[in-house]
Amino acid sequence: MLLFAIGTFFYNQYLEDIQHRTLRIWVSQEEYEVLKTLNSIFEQQYGVVVEMEVVPPEQVLTKLRLERGAVDYPDIVNVSHTLITELVTQELISPITDIFYQLNVLPTLETAFKVMDEFYGVPYHAQTDLLFYDPSEFPDGLPAFAITENPEQFSLAIDYKSIYHILPFITGFGGYTIGLNNFGDINFYDIGLDESEVVAGLEHMTKLLDNSLIEGTEADIYQAFIEGSANILIAPSSMLRSLQEAYGHVGFQAIPNFVLNEIPSTYITMETYQLVNDVKNRELALLYLQFLLSDEVTTARFEKNQAIAPINSETIISAYHLGVKMQLHRSLPLPNQVEFNYLYEPYRKAAEEFVRDPDSIQEILENAVKEIDQSLIGWLR
Repeated sequence: MLLFAIGTFFYNQYLEDIQHRTLRIWVSQEEYEVLKTLNSIFEQQYGVVVEMEVVPPEQVLTKLRLERGAVDYPDIVNVSHTLITELVTQELISPITDIFYQLNVLPTLETAFKVMDEFYGVPYHAQTDLLFYDPSEFPDGLPAFAITENPEQFSLAIDYKSIYHILPFITGFGGYTIGLNNFGDINFYDIGLDESEVVAGLEHMTKLLDNSLIEGTEADIYQAFIEGSANILIAPSSMLRSLQEAYGHVGFQAIPNFVLNEIPSTYITMETYQLVNDVKNRELALLYLQFLLSDEVTTARFEKNQAIAPINSETIISAYHLGVKMQLHRSLPLPNQVEFNYLYEPYRKAAEEFVRDPDSIQEILENAVKEIDQSLIGWLR
């Protein structure tokens, strides 16, 4: 009996040691393909096992709530940065403030990871808009949009109903959608859509807009650029591959100035890895988060799927990489999706109106802001 008890003790101790040397992470299918070979580097360096489970990011929030306390509960999960506030509110993720500034995240993006003076998670992929153009018509790219000279040389294909994609026209004239307070945090009480600078930017956009696309779908927008009826396109940077496959001759760059000294901003969304509250080995998990942003991993991730980490890496990967990084330096983090929806829907309806009646943009946007104010009051309750 004594020998059995001793054997059981050592077996249980062995299982516990194995568990402590195992790091469990939930990843997307794309990340699984990237990390299935790279994890061996981390495993050999620290003498651990990294177990991956494919969990679509949109299912992480629900799955974390349901499976909390399970034996195979993860140490690290991947989600969009727009869910950080929700995850913190539900006490599902743990801050990593102690190492965050070692990660060299682009300064303009730090607010996306900050909740109540704590930082959460690391970004491994950033998505923002680029300007795509026809090199045969613009061999040197577009250093700036001409405001009054020859606007007819431009034919713009853009999803004008999406506030994500028209933000450069708003910010490029000095306007804004959501105000920023003195601490750099998003101020949901300050909506700038009815400002004169916003109106000026959207009026400029309607002059460049390909009118044949006003009733079009998102697919029509890309098709117009591929077919040459539009010679410039504002679209997500991830569209480059499919555009090159269909078109074979496309230029790309950061979105240029519209007026002197006004650098236009775009919105950015980021995929992140988060440390769960119930992490079994915090120190090991923090080392893994730093590993995910190493030059070796970020380069391999780019080669696999062109995913660009929004960090100040000195590694030069490609001209496309440089173009996206330039745009990232001037991008604003997209607010939490739940909080942002009250702004997006009224704008989308307003957009349908002002392209048909551009002379009434000011009145249309003022009405949109009134609707936003009412939505915001209800949301705060």
